[in-house]
Amino acid sequence: MKDRGGVFGRPLRWGLLAAGRIADEFADGIRNSETGELRAVATRDLARAEAFAAKHQIPVCYGSYDELLEDSSVDIVYISTPHVYHAEWAIKAANAGKHILVEKPIAMSHAQAEAVFEAARQNDVFVMEAYMYRIHPQIERLTQLVRSGIIGAVRAIDINFNFDIPATENGRLVDANLAGGGILDVGGYCVSTARTVVEAALGLDVAEPLEVKAIAHIGGGSHVDEYSTAVMRFQGNILATLACGIRLVKDGAIRVYGTDGQITIPNPPWVSTMRGAGNSEIIVDRYGSASETITVHADKALFAAEADYVESHIADRQAPLLSWPSSLATMRALDRWRQEVGLVYSRDTEEGAQALPIARGKNALRPSIANALFQPLGKRVSRLVLGTDAARDPESVMVVWDHYISIGGNTFDGAWIYNQGKAEARLGWWLEKRGIRKEVILLDKGAHSPIPQWPLTLYTECTPEALSRQHLESLQRLRTDYIDIYMLHRDNPDVPVGEIIDVLNQHKRTGTMGSFGASNWSISRIEDANAYAAKNGLEGFSSVSNQMSLAEMVNPVYPDAISFGNPNARAWLSEKQLPLFPWSSQARGFFLDQKDSGYQPKDFADRQAGDVERYWASAVNFARKQRAAELGKKMGSSAMGIALAWVLHQPFPTFPLIGPRSIAELNDSAFASALPLTLEQLKWLEG
Repeated sequence: MKDRGGVFGRPLRWGLLAAGRIADEFADGIRNSETGELRAVATRDLARAEAFAAKHQIPVCYGSYDELLEDSSVDIVYISTPHVYHAEWAIKAANAGKHILVEKPIAMSHAQAEAVFEAARQNDVFVMEAYMYRIHPQIERLTQLVRSGIIGAVRAIDINFNFDIPATENGRLVDANLAGGGILDVGGYCVSTARTVVEAALGLDVAEPLEVKAIAHIGGGSHVDEYSTAVMRFQGNILATLACGIRLVKDGAIRVYGTDGQITIPNPPWVSTMRGAGNSEIIVDRYGSASETITVHADKALFAAEADYVESHIADRQAPLLSWPSSLATMRALDRWRQEVGLVYSRDTEEGAQALPIARGKNALRPSIANALFQPLGKRVSRLVLGTDAARDPESVMVVWDHYISIGGNTFDGAWIYNQGKAEARLGWWLEKRGIRKEVILLDKGAHSPIPQWPLTLYTECTPEALSRQHLESLQRLRTDYIDIYMLHRDNPDVPVGEIIDVLNQHKRTGTMGSFGASNWSISRIEDANAYAAKNGLEGFSSVSNQMSLAEMVNPVYPDAISFGNPNARAWLSEKQLPLFPWSSQARGFFLDQKDSGYQPKDFADRQAGDVERYWASAVNFARKQRAAELGKKMGSSAMGIALAWVLHQPFPTFPLIGPRSIAELNDSAFASALPLTLEQLKWLEG
């Protein structure tokens, strides 16, 4: 073995977590690499680990994965368990300070993959998804040809990766509990390769499909996708037809079609016979010219090359050919493919959702959310309150909510109306699953008419009777017997404030409300309500939750929504020192630059469609956005972050409601919450 004197000044010491077929091939690769050595192997069966160790001359073997992670002589862990365990053990490995190579797919979903990368980032370790084909010189030559324009502008891509397992097969590939089927097992190769071609054709860092359409055969006995085809539309109107399967015989070629010709790779690097050192072919057919066959030589076997490639980028923490954004883009496309064909695993449900380990990094890369004393409760409340109205699948919300808790958040915003009650139910499920109800603060809202009846019956449910009924339903959905902060979601000007204050105090006396406030109430009605409470020895509104952001709301986001972003309302809040829980505190993404790291243009476009013109478009707001971007560059933040910091630096208590849909968005807000803005900067931002 040649010691290249890499980042460790010695060979990279590998530990193998699992010992299946692919680990067997990778172990051979490490033995033939220039930079690595086999140090340890672990399985759940010590006898199996011992047999594997004997075959590959591995000095140490363990009967549990945890023992391997505790071994200080192991530098990097190769994880090749079934898909459903990839994210769990990658996060545990990161928390143990190990560098990581994870077999594809890196996780079960985009949300899980993001959790893996966050754990690696916080612990400052290397992690890469093991799409070994990407390192093969054949693929590098393919990208060179595409970039050269030899076939003109790329119009379409065809990629197949299929195999036909025996009818008697009963292993992981046909086990729905282990996320079997073709899409996650080999479909990722198709997606990743298509993305690579598009990136080369258009000069993009990361390409993602703009549209995904797919169909599949779901096995009646296996309940997994036995074969499937997807069509994906990318930028430049490039169409990719991708076919994968575990019960299908079909050639495994890569074909790229351009305006002037076609490139064909009859045997891609993932074909088993192509994994060794030697020659491979690329066929170029230019229309009107003779076919040209290009021979590509690989100096070493693919898994040995992969091991050496990993070692060469350990210090960078990411590998350029298989970067974290690239893996996230592939996982997001696979999520959409599975959704299109209706492939649902047990782990996609509340009953089977996987609670991943929490990232435990303690370095400067870890964001943090501060808290402040909320006097009406006598408890500390997060300065950033996590909204739950965008609650989606169990796994995605669990990843984001777990991360929020792990970085210091403790307060959740819900409402009887959100997603027709599904958001409250999802939050109640998560709280029960995590067993942390007593550690969190619930802000919940009620007294709101069902949305389908808007705007004709806007106030019909804004009554004391409806308030009590909805409050009880919310308690049941949330699986709790009390709500810390209860907000009236709407006001009904036809109902005397005394009737409302009376019923709120009744619920407080029973212990089902800790404190209460008002959302979308006017200053005059709030003052009338609190005057009534004071006169009758009752508790009044101790907080308010109207809209406020650096961008002033031009038109109401909802019928009769009330903003406190104007100077008069802010002066009143300052005088009263009434805590504000502002919704749309970041103006629904108005300040977002689609190029901001961590945000996905498609997700943003879906959320923002029409919002700018309807709610925020004004010369004043666009000028504020420009100033926020300018200040953000100076302070190492996004314009969104500056806008959030502006809300947090008001001269009255603010606890902004935020609605991140990913760890990246949550981190952006968390880092922004620590930005120090001066009074001069606050005034300058406003103009």
